Amino acid sequence: MFLRHARFSFILFALIAVGCYRESGEDVLPVTATRITNDVRDLLPTGKESTGKIGDYLLQNSQIQMVVDGAVGSAARNQFLAQSSGAVIDFSSVTLGSDRRFRSFNDDGLHLLTQTVNMNRHTPIAYERIEVLRDRESSAALRLTGFVYDSDGSLAASGVPVDSNGRVVGVQVQTTYSMPDRRGDDPAFTSDESGTRTGGNDLPSQLGTVNEDSTVRYTIVTTQIVNNSDRELPIFTVNDVMAYDNQGLEPFIPYPDWGYALPEVADRAQRFAYPHYVQLVPLQQFTAGYAIYDDMTGVVMAEHEIVPEERLAYTYVGRSALPNQTMAPGGQYTYIRKMMAFGNTTPLGVNNAALLDLGYRPPAGSPLHQLGGMSFVFGFQDAPSGRWWASYINQSISYFNGQAYVPLEAGRDYPYLGESSLPNNSRLVQLPAGQIAFHAEPINNPPFYTETVNEAARDDDGQIVTDEDGNTVFVENTIEISADEQRNLPRIDLAEERHLPFGLNLATTEQRELMGRVIFTKENGEIDFSLGNLPRVNDGNQILLTLTTEIDTRIPLGNYNVYMSHGPLFNVNIAPVVAQESVNDDGQDTTAADPRRLSFEMAQAVQFPGYFSADFDARTLLDRAGLMDTGESIGYAFAEDLDVAFYTDSDVVARTELLLRAQALVLGSFDTDDNDNDVDSLFDELTAARATAVLGRDSEGAWGRFALLSLPREEQQTDIVVPPFERTPSAFFDTVRDQIPGVLVQVVRPRNSDQTEGGYFNALAQRNGLPLDQPIPVDSSVFQSASGSGSGTRAIDFDLLQVLAGNRYDEYLLTRADWFNLLESGIFKPATGGSSAGRLRELSVGAVRTWVAVENTVHRDNDLVEFWTNAAAGNSFVSNGPLIEASVNGASFGQEANANGNQVTLNLKVSAAPWVPVSEVRVIVDGVAQPVDLAMNSDEVVRFDGQVTLNLEGSRRHWIVVEAGASLQQLQSGAAAGGVYGVVMPGHLPLAFSNPIFVQN
Repeated sequence: MFLRHARFSFILFALIAVGCYRESGEDVLPVTATRITNDVRDLLPTGKESTGKIGDYLLQNSQIQMVVDGAVGSAARNQFLAQSSGAVIDFSSVTLGSDRRFRSFNDDGLHLLTQTVNMNRHTPIAYERIEVLRDRESSAALRLTGFVYDSDGSLAASGVPVDSNGRVVGVQVQTTYSMPDRRGDDPAFTSDESGTRTGGNDLPSQLGTVNEDSTVRYTIVTTQIVNNSDRELPIFTVNDVMAYDNQGLEPFIPYPDWGYALPEVADRAQRFAYPHYVQLVPLQQFTAGYAIYDDMTGVVMAEHEIVPEERLAYTYVGRSALPNQTMAPGGQYTYIRKMMAFGNTTPLGVNNAALLDLGYRPPAGSPLHQLGGMSFVFGFQDAPSGRWWASYINQSISYFNGQAYVPLEAGRDYPYLGESSLPNNSRLVQLPAGQIAFHAEPINNPPFYTETVNEAARDDDGQIVTDEDGNTVFVENTIEISADEQRNLPRIDLAEERHLPFGLNLATTEQRELMGRVIFTKENGEIDFSLGNLPRVNDGNQILLTLTTEIDTRIPLGNYNVYMSHGPLFNVNIAPVVAQESVNDDGQDTTAADPRRLSFEMAQAVQFPGYFSADFDARTLLDRAGLMDTGESIGYAFAEDLDVAFYTDSDVVARTELLLRAQALVLGSFDTDDNDNDVDSLFDELTAARATAVLGRDSEGAWGRFALLSLPREEQQTDIVVPPFERTPSAFFDTVRDQIPGVLVQVVRPRNSDQTEGGYFNALAQRNGLPLDQPIPVDSSVFQSASGSGSGTRAIDFDLLQVLAGNRYDEYLLTRADWFNLLESGIFKPATGGSSAGRLRELSVGAVRTWVAVENTVHRDNDLVEFWTNAAAGNSFVSNGPLIEASVNGASFGQEANANGNQVTLNLKVSAAPWVPVSEVRVIVDGVAQPVDLAMNSDEVVRFDGQVTLNLEGSRRHWIVVEAGASLQQLQSGAAAGGVYGVVMPGHLPLAFSNPIFVQN
């Protein structure tokens, strides 16, 4: 077994190494500026938010690449801001491969980066012309010319002349994007005798590992705005605005309390900060961090805005100015800044980069003008991670208040560095001269704080002072930083609370290997962290894992409950663990976890043959809605006992598939004997669907989102080419089916309530003047519109309808009403469910699954052709815990039955593992819940097993849907369940619902 795992571990490493970045196939050039055509479209970066296409411009050197929206002079591609032509729509970091080729890290995380005025996204700068500049052979740049656009009328209301198109009259803007030549002939670069490149944009060597990326990756941006009119204009600053997913990035401003606050209401009052730089910190892997700092004054103006209903955030970074300033006739603003993209750089690294890049020195009035160095070591035992920050405490430090540098007020701290991760070695930090305080906090431990430090006493000659016994004399000193000097601090020990190793043995009654998901909760019931087969722990604790049944993790001192789960068919094991100090017989203090190791037997609670469980909407961090690493998501799928997972990532399938294949090999997820059908046996245990998602737009707005699902047959193991979205959904359906044989088109989140692209049913309702908070009526004609191509395809001619996505029960209730109305109008679209797998805790893979009926198969030896056929026919139900079996005269979900008279007998069985509550069962006939009196047994696995008599009104084709789990009142309130279910499925309510059984009487 060990040799097998070792072999496949190597395969995983090799495949992932290939998949981490994409080669452009182009030799390294100094700086390139390229207009994207069909011949060079493979140069476009990919990534979580990439949106570049033919017609855009690509500016690139060997460290970063950015794509500029080429739809100038047009509103055809306005993205997140009105008039976003000329905006940066992709911003990725790049590395230089050993073969001297560019390799993109595909870590773009921005929606948009563009310019506005007055820190207002509704007064954008729109560009009419883009030129490629080539000043010399080794350099290139993009020059954009445009105007200020008054989309909200705020400038016109202030007396600014605005033409009929919303353009501010008399104002011209020119922005230039350029990059340093990283090839080696930049004047800032020098070489030693061996030819090794030094200097330039590389951080000084004395900084050690302060910047994890080792080099600054930046674009130089110069914007000049000129007032050619004859009047004063109420334009007080030109700024950049960064639009992004507020769950993918978060802003870091070194001192947010200094004139800066988040708006608490939609109608915000503008409040500004004046920091030295602003950074966007990634909240997920494979997403770059971004930073902006002013290359002229060393101070920028910053503001932040959140649009929670769209899950969007905007961070504004501009030239330092005051809101009451104006621009005189003939006046101009020039704003030169550097925009940086980092792979894994802390705010501390960005700060030092800004201070030291290319020998940069801030103005004499800045407290940063005189810098000192401080080196230190944090010592901590078994504490894997944490944070630290430094604040100034003396009044000799000045800060910029928006008008001038003023002394620090007495009694206030100046959190200059913000927070940074605890280092694992010595660290040198560049700081302004002054007296500082340290704050440090290991993960899960109380804060450690000091304003002074114990260090060896020294005499006038700098020699260490010792006592008469030769012991070093220590004194308590204030931490002072002197200009142009380096202060070496002693080790700061944070080992007051230890993190202890703790092990788990997982097995089944058959003693076969089994992955499970482990959740640690504190005494108060708060979830501390969770782990699956190969995930990272949210709070930063290190996990030592093997590919066998033993798992080791590290926990801090405290009392815990440990929950071990393995999907809805299994029991949940619960055990207390105490990590504490004790005194042994020799009087020595020791620390240990009691017990040090748990052995869990994962007994199956529910026998449920004849079904495969599938997640029809799993997402990795390659998708804007997913925050889980691809390998982790697969580990979770196995830990949750999931049979099939469809990855509907919105980016590219090829990279996802490569990682899925690698992980499947490591986990041994293939059956070499299953060669009786044309399904690739590699995917027998975990199916990576040929799936992606399409974001379609027309001039009126979004059409919503669709997942394209197909079986992974041998001939389809190449990247799927997603056809462009046509003007009508029905035309898109035609194109998809023509290009992808056997595809199933699934509507994803038809009532999407928190994405700017909205949902398909929302879009249909909006275009037909129907209220967005009401279901589309039974007699509505909105689904009948045809493609116009002569095919007869209608807007309703998709294949699957995602009725439940994750724990979004408000969307479920409205989509459920839409689905019922479709059934009443004679249209059956099989309902599916998916986890929309995102954060590790809230929405793990398999949290919501679709149970598809199959026959005569052995679990873990899947005949996916049968599964696929039955899924398309709706022989299934959706659940996040409860299990439903139902039939009428032998016909079950998605099938037809005949009956005589106005009554029919429903054979119904509702089961659930002991930890899954089922408080209510509802039987819906033709859209109306019938009163049924079920003798529920909450103490047994089988909660109900019997017959229910149902009334049928009139002679027609009736439909019957069964729901089980939480009550409708609970679903409407949205309050998550408590107890064991609330721990294992945080944020969820137990819910199962079936596809209909059709009865003709």
